[in-house]
Amino acid sequence: MSSCYPKGPQKPRPPIVIGGGGEKRTLRIAARFAQHWNLPFATPDAFRKKNEILLAHCDSVGRDASLIQRSVQIESKADQDPSEAVNNAAALFEVGVDQVVFTLRSPYRAERVAKLARSLETITH
Repeated sequence: MSSCYPKGPQKPRPPIVIGGGGEKRTLRIAARFAQHWNLPFATPDAFRKKNEILLAHCDSVGRDASLIQRSVQIESKADQDPSEAVNNAAALFEVGVDQVVFTLRSPYRAERVAKLARSLETITH
């Protein structure tokens, strides 16, 4: 038997995260059950459109949409200036994203993460 410590949130249950942008099924399921919805690799315009659909599904199932945290994954490429990824994140925050998840592609170097972190300090959310 294995144990994991510290345990994640347990009360009343672990949060449900649903990822994807399927307008008929995925977003309706997120509207009913998710505490967190993630839209992978979306532009601000794409997020805005999918979020409007999520809001409509929340209305149709009687769910308070403010109970769902919204995140978007964005890619930070090895040859990309970190400020470009930061500008993408800032634009997503402006259209209502609560959290940005950075996906790093190889090569994985600590200095790359440090540069991205320093660049992120320039934006407020």
